[in-house]
Amino acid sequence: MTDPTPGAALLPGPLLAIDLGLRSGFAVYSSDGRLRRYGSKHYGSRTTLRRGAQAMVRILAPSHAVLEGGGEIAQVWLGVLTRAGVDATVISAHEWRADLLPRSEGEPDPKKPALAEAVRIVGADGARGPRTFRHDAAEAILIGLWWVRKHGWRSVKAEDTR
Repeated sequence: MTDPTPGAALLPGPLLAIDLGLRSGFAVYSSDGRLRRYGSKHYGSRTTLRRGAQAMVRILAPSHAVLEGGGEIAQVWLGVLTRAGVDATVISAHEWRADLLPRSEGEPDPKKPALAEAVRIVGADGARGPRTFRHDAAEAILIGLWWVRKHGWRSVKAEDTR
């Protein structure tokens, strides 16, 4: 095995974005800021959640994670992520929605525009996932998009050229 080129920056592992809930949406972004995978998973119990989180973290090996939500479900995820050495951030919905989903007076439910924007990102990035998806997966996609933009993994301009 050879050493990396001196001065070359090591790219971080993928970002795992999760919309927390009993049914959790997830999205995986590569270090170039592109959406690679997304989906939704129902966790019927705390044990199932812990096992599912451990398996996802083991398989994906993220360097960063961003979680939207709180409570017991967030605590389970944070425990798994911390033990795996993943840099995790917990946010609330208003943090990313303010940047990505401008409020229109005619649309009181933010889930519809979130779904439309997520469909656009999936198409632009050619991500793998179900052909139709639920609002939790759509929100996970947008949570991840917000994070990769905020941390310079992806620019707004990059989306316009794809």
